[in-house]
Amino acid sequence: VQKGRSSYIISARRSMLPVMNLMTDGLLNNSFYDINGKFNYKVDDNNRLFLSLYTGGDVVNIKQYDPESTGNELVYKTKRNWGNSLAALRWNHIYTSKLFSNLTLSGVGYKYSSSQFSPSTYNNIEYKTENRLKSGIGDLSGNYNVKWFYNPNLSLRSGLQSTAHFFTPNNETRHQETSTGIVSDSAFVSSVDAWENALYVETEMDYEKWGGNIGGRLAAYMVNGETFFYLEPRVLLNYKPFKHLRLHTSYTQMNQFIHMLSYSNAGFPNDYWMPATEMARPEFSTQVSVGMNVDLMKDRYTLSIVAYRKTMQNLIAFKDGASLYGNFDRWENVVEVGGIGHSEGIELLFQKLKGRTTGWLSTTLAKSTRQFENINNGNAYPFKYDRRLDVSLVVNHQINEKVELSLVWNYGSGYPVTLAKGKYQFDYSNEMLVWADRNNFRMIDYHRLDAAVNFPYAIGKFDGKFSISILNVYNRKNAYFYFYQDRTGYGVGGASGDKGVKLYMQTLIPFLPSVSYSFKF
Repeated sequence: VQKGRSSYIISARRSMLPVMNLMTDGLLNNSFYDINGKFNYKVDDNNRLFLSLYTGGDVVNIKQYDPESTGNELVYKTKRNWGNSLAALRWNHIYTSKLFSNLTLSGVGYKYSSSQFSPSTYNNIEYKTENRLKSGIGDLSGNYNVKWFYNPNLSLRSGLQSTAHFFTPNNETRHQETSTGIVSDSAFVSSVDAWENALYVETEMDYEKWGGNIGGRLAAYMVNGETFFYLEPRVLLNYKPFKHLRLHTSYTQMNQFIHMLSYSNAGFPNDYWMPATEMARPEFSTQVSVGMNVDLMKDRYTLSIVAYRKTMQNLIAFKDGASLYGNFDRWENVVEVGGIGHSEGIELLFQKLKGRTTGWLSTTLAKSTRQFENINNGNAYPFKYDRRLDVSLVVNHQINEKVELSLVWNYGSGYPVTLAKGKYQFDYSNEMLVWADRNNFRMIDYHRLDAAVNFPYAIGKFDGKFSISILNVYNRKNAYFYFYQDRTGYGVGGASGDKGVKLYMQTLIPFLPSVSYSFKF
C-alpha cells in the first residue's frame, strides 16, 4: 500500500501437509506458517524510517503404531517445532549528497522444542514416559554505520555493532508414571548470556579496469567472565582485462560466536545453536576464492566460475552415541571440541538474461569434512551437509504477454548419515545393531521438479495474479530421514528376534498441486 509519505507490505502463509509413511505403520504430519510485514515512512527529504517484522514456524508430528496390534496401539510419538521471530527498526539519515548513515535496532528470537512420548508394559505394569527438550537463542542488537562517497569511484563505510545474546542451550524435563503413581520427575534449566561488540571499516573501489573491497573488523566477545578479542581482515579484488571479462579473488578471516551442533545419526534430523564458551571456544575460519565472470553474445548470456577453499578451527560435534536428551547437565559434556574442518569446491553459473525464455543452470562440485581427535579414530569424515554434486535448473518462459510458465529442477547427491553396518543376535531371540564410522553411508540422491503457471486476473477493482503450481511433479520419494524400527517401537537399538530390526526411510513433500491468488490495493 502506498499512501502519502507511508508505504507498507503485509504477507502471510499457512500450510498443513499430512504424509503417510508407506514403508511402516505410522503417520507424519507437517505444518508451517510465516508472516511478513514491512513499513516505510518518509519523515522529510533527509530522514526515512523502515520497520520490518517477521514470524514463522514449523511443526512436525510423528506417530508410530504397533503393526501387530488390532487396535492401532500407539508405541511412540514425537513432536518437533521450531521458528524465528524478527523485529527491526532502521533510521536512514542523509547529511549531504555524499554522506549518509543508518541506525538499526533489532530483536531476533529462535526457539526449538521437542517432545517424545512412549508407552510400554513390563511385568504387566503400564509405563508412560515423556521427555521434553527446549533450546533457543534471543538477540538484542544495535548497529550504527556511516557511508561516505569520496568520489564516484571511491567510498568508505564504517560502523559499530553491539549484540546481547541470551542462550537457552538445553532445558530438559523427564516424566515417567504408571497407573499406581509417578515413578520419576526431573528437570534441568540452562542459560548463558553473552555480549558481542564490533568495530568495522571498509573501502569500496570501482574503476574502469579494476575495483575491490578492503576492510577489517575488530570483534570482542564476552561470556562467563572471559573476553575474546579478534581482528578479521577482508580483501576482495577484481580486474577487467577486457570489456566482457572480469576476474576476481578474495581472502577473508572470520570468527563465529555461535556453534551449530548437528545430529546426523538415524532418526529425526536436528540442528541446535549453542554459545561459544570457555569450554567450546569461538570458531575461526579462513576462506580464499578465485573466479571469473564472462558476458556472452551482447550480454544475452553470462557465465560465472568460482573456486573456493575454507578451513575451520574450534568446531564441535556430538560424542559417539551422545545426545542432548537425558543430559541434565551442561551441554558441553556431550560434545567433542577443538575440531578441524575443510570445505572446498567449484561453482558454475550459466544465465540467459534476455528473450522470452530466461533462466539459469548452476552446478556445484564440493567437499566438506570434519576431524576430531576422539571421533572416527581421529580420521576425517564427511560433514552432515557434505553434498558432492548440486545442480539447479530454472526456466521461465513468457507464453504470451500475460501468461508465464516456470520450471525448477533440483538435483543433489545424498547427504552423509551414520547407519549401522550390521547386527548380531544374542539370547537366542534378540538382535543388536553394530555401529561403525561417523557418517559412513549416504542417503539416496535428491531430485525434484516444480512447475507453475502465472497469469493476471482482476477481481472487481483489484489487480491480481493467479498462480497454479505443482510441487514434485513426478512424485519423487526423497529421503527426509532414516530410522530403525522393530515390532515394539521406533528408533531403537535392539529388537525382538521374531521380527528383528529394519531400516526405514521417511519421505516428505509428495506430488502437491496448489492454487494461489495475490492482489494489490
